[in-house]
Formats: sequence, C-alpha cells, structure tokens
Amino acid sequence: MEQLVKWVDDEVALKFALSAEPISMTVSPDLAVDLATEFAPYGLTRMCFSKHHIMFREDDETIILLNMRRMTATRYRSPNFKDLAVMDILPDRDAFLFVNIETKNNVWRARLSDSDCGFTALFEVNQHFYYQKGAGFEGLFMSSNKDNCYYAVISEGCNFRVIKQSIDLVSSTVSTYETAGVPQQSLRLSYNPDKFVIGTENSTVVLESNLTPPRGCSRVGCSMGLNAIAIDTEKNHIYAHGDGIVNVLNTGLRAVKQYLNAQSAAHMIFPSASTVCPDKDLVVIRMEDRNLFYNMRTNQFSQKFVSSRFFYTETPARFYYWEFADDRLSMKIKDITDELSTLLEWEVFLPAGADENAGLDFVRKLEDPDYFSIVKRAPQSQKPQEEQTLTASHTD
Repeated sequence: MEQLVKWVDDEVALKFALSAEPISMTVSPDLAVDLATEFAPYGLTRMCFSKHHIMFREDDETIILLNMRRMTATRYRSPNFKDLAVMDILPDRDAFLFVNIETKNNVWRARLSDSDCGFTALFEVNQHFYYQKGAGFEGLFMSSNKDNCYYAVISEGCNFRVIKQSIDLVSSTVSTYETAGVPQQSLRLSYNPDKFVIGTENSTVVLESNLTPPRGCSRVGCSMGLNAIAIDTEKNHIYAHGDGIVNVLNTGLRAVKQYLNAQSAAHMIFPSASTVCPDKDLVVIRMEDRNLFYNMRTNQFSQKFVSSRFFYTETPARFYYWEFADDRLSMKIKDITDELSTLLEWEVFLPAGADENAGLDFVRKLEDPDYFSIVKRAPQSQKPQEEQTLTASHTD
C-alpha cells in the first residue's frame, strides 16, 4: 500500500509540476517614456489582468506574471500551460482559474505567488456540471471562501442558469438561479463576498453569493441590457452606457455618478475587458495595434500610440510603461498615470449635438490608426533595416 501511495504521489507531482524563476523588477521614475516608437517585439501576448496582476504568455509552456501590489515579476513554466486561457482570478489570494480552449472541458486551478506556486486542482466540466446538449458556458468563477466551490453561467436555448456547485468526489448543487434570456455579459462584480452581474439583451441581474438578487434593485435597471464598459470590483461599481452618457451603477443598478459629457461613448462598442481609471476619468481603448484613451468627463480622445511597452491593471486602473533587459531577467517600470495629460495630445472626435455625417466621420477617425497618432505606420519596405532584422529573427 505504501508503494501504491508513493506511486500516486509521484504521478500527481509530475502532472502538477510548475517551475518559477524570479525576474528583477525595478521602479524607475526617471525612465524615458517613448510611446511613438515601434520597438522590436518581445513576443509576449497579454493573457489577463486583475487589480494586482498582469499576465503575459511568452510561449506555449511559459507565462510571465507581474504583481503590481508587491512589485514583483515571475516567469512560470509548465507543459500544462499549453492551450490554457484564464477564466477567473482571485487577486488577493493569487488564485487563477484556467480552461483548456481546445477541449473546452479541462479546468486547471493554480496559485501563482512569488513566495508559493503550484497547480492545486484539475477537473473536467462535464463530470461535475449537468447541462443540455448544445448548452454554452458563458462564465466560470471561483468561490472566494471555499476552494471546492464554483459558479457557472450556463446558456440553454432561450434561458440561462447560474449554478453554485460544490466539486468533490460526489459533486452537489448548492444553489441555482434561472431566468429567460441569453447572456451577453457575465462578469464578476466583487470578491469576498462573491457577487456577479449578468446582462441579456433586455435585462440585467445582480446575484449575491447565494445566487439571489439583492434587495431594492432598480426595476428600470433590471429591465434594460447591461452594456457594461468596465467593473470596479473594489467599490462594486458598474460603468455602463446610458443615453448619450456613461452611468456608474451600484449593486442595486442605480446611478451613483454620471458622465454627462460622454457623448462619444454611445457610438462605441467596448470589450468586456475594458478598464477605467476613476481618478482620471479615463477608459483605455484598443484599436488594432494601437491604444488610445477616452476621457469620459471632457469627451476627448488621446493620440493613438503603440502598445509594445504599455500595460495597465484592472479598474481602478493604473497605467505603466516598461522595458526588458536583453537577458529578460530584469525589467524597469514607470507609473505614467499622472503624466498622460502631458505625454499625449487630446482632441474631441465627436462634438456634442453633431449630425449624422459627423458621426460617420467620428467612426473613421477612431478606426484609422494613423489619425491623431504619434507614430505613422510605414510600409514594410520602408522600415529601418535593423527593425526588419529584429522582427525576422523573432519570427524564426
């Protein structure tokens, strides 16, 4: 029996193997900020971010995780990272929930801290959740206070269910919420206690950890689609489109703040991963290989700029400029949040009360990477020879 137990322990240790390599991170207030130059690519793809973390994929088996609260960086390696995407994060616990995007069935849980790391759970969705043929999982979230408890948002035809499931040798359903509609946004609203907000085309519901709506929710808010721009999990606030404005809603779906000059927001579609800096009234927008900011208070847009050395945390966001050393074992960062008003020029793309033609012109301005941009895109043949060499080398 002892040999059998040892064999099982060795198999689990091998399957859950995870190596960690620290990367030196230095806060450099004097770092020269260049948002106009197309740097040679680092080969990193941003996977996710939280209020504390920013995660990049370096290759199939390697991720780099920055912890902006501790100002640390770590490179993690494991064959298990291949084909994984992040579904949920518990920032204060450094807990990450991954799903395999190829199988859409295998779920991994990991703790990724600079002091402690490792995979902590592996399960298959179809072994622990019950759903009809053709159902879709619109969200999968961890419980903040119970490691074997998970929330799933499941779309089935013209209805959806939210399930709180206890996953063990024998899984059991703790609670369920069910209603009509097809979820268009399923977002975490808070941690500890867990709260979620789910929007369909014609309704919005906030659910507490026991999957019941809080008392006193606005009937008007519940009877409208969500159209969320971003979520502030610290204050439980939802930044959402209004009628030519941006509303900041509380858990009762009632406005606690309004941006009355944000006329341009009504003409834009924001991804669920948008992020807001409440201190500066800014939302960051990604347009192809460019970033730009939109000021909801002044209705102004910043210049478009390259994003190779720019990253940010989740709402309430801070914005950073960074660079790697040649050996990729050290990096410098600088918080540029307070400098954006002078680092970039600002312009109103769509004035208040503009006509339909102005609206069409606004779309052109927003989608044209070279309009109001601090870097001009050059044809491949006109790029500097050094840049072409670096790019080709990275591709190889």
